Amino acid sequence: MEILLNSISESTRSHELKLFLLLEHFDILSIYQMNRLLDIYKVVLHSKDPKKNPMISQYNVIKIALLIYRICWKIEEKQIYSLITKCSVLQSYVCQSLNVYFEKQNNILILHTYLSEPILHMTERKDCLDIMFEMNMQELLQHPVIVEVLNLIYEGKYSISSTALSMSPTFMCLLDFEMLGTKRINDRLMFNIKNLGDSGTLKQTSLQYNIWK
Repeated sequence: MEILLNSISESTRSHELKLFLLLEHFDILSIYQMNRLLDIYKVVLHSKDPKKNPMISQYNVIKIALLIYRICWKIEEKQIYSLITKCSVLQSYVCQSLNVYFEKQNNILILHTYLSEPILHMTERKDCLDIMFEMNMQELLQHPVIVEVLNLIYEGKYSISSTALSMSPTFMCLLDFEMLGTKRINDRLMFNIKNLGDSGTLKQTSLQYNIWK
């Protein structure tokens, strides 16, 4: 385990694999090693060099951040009181970083790809959303961006309340129109414009009506 801890401290290469090995063998970590691990992440996550910060340099930064958060969560489950404060500080930093990332990353499809990407595990099949629910990360689960991703997954469409994507069904209808003839295309476009993409009802607010009028 010391070799693994040294590797995490020295390089961000294959960081997801390192976190996988760490979490798989978490029960054999001593209190000293857990304390050292928290100190390592306190240093690397505040590194001014982006290449040395795994929450910046890795492909799926959401997954890496959640796996780091999961380490703190597992330590708290062991009720090691001498490490609770360090865990809380690191968890707070990770949550704040993810909140900032969600505010700046406005591409829902990319976020959906990141959040639904499987997490390495020997027996379980989980993704980022699964472990967020498991760790009861309500602050992140209630974030408007995460809610939008959940709407996309479970309802198969974007929320009409989203200002940036409220008209997305109007453009998405082009993906499933009939290939022959233009009448069908025009009908679909006019239908979506009239009800602003809401296929369930024909209601629209006066503000929306005035915009399109």
